[in-house]
Amino acid sequence: MSFYKKCFYCKKHDLDDYHIDHVIPFDYVFHTDVFNCVPACEDCNLSKSNKLPKKEFFDKVVTRNKKIKTNPNYSKEWYEKLYQDCLLEYHGKREFFVPDCTNNA
Repeated sequence: MSFYKKCFYCKKHDLDDYHIDHVIPFDYVFHTDVFNCVPACEDCNLSKSNKLPKKEFFDKVVTRNKKIKTNPNYSKEWYEKLYQDCLLEYHGKREFFVPDCTNNA
């Protein structure tokens, strides 16, 4: 049984297997920290790939991070700047990730 019961993005329930998604892509941050990771179904994780999620999803992660123990050097302001820097330096003109499997919720 999976510890995580639903996908962070599409809310698909009862995941038998889940992926860990880097909200700000690993290709940009090159590390895995709990503040930047969410459970995702295979469809969402593979279709998101190395895109940034739409800001509404990022904001939910920022809110969630208030409730979890994060890196001692973490701050909301720093993480929001990292998102903006990634947008400017890495993401380019690609579309933001928006789940297309929301009908599975």
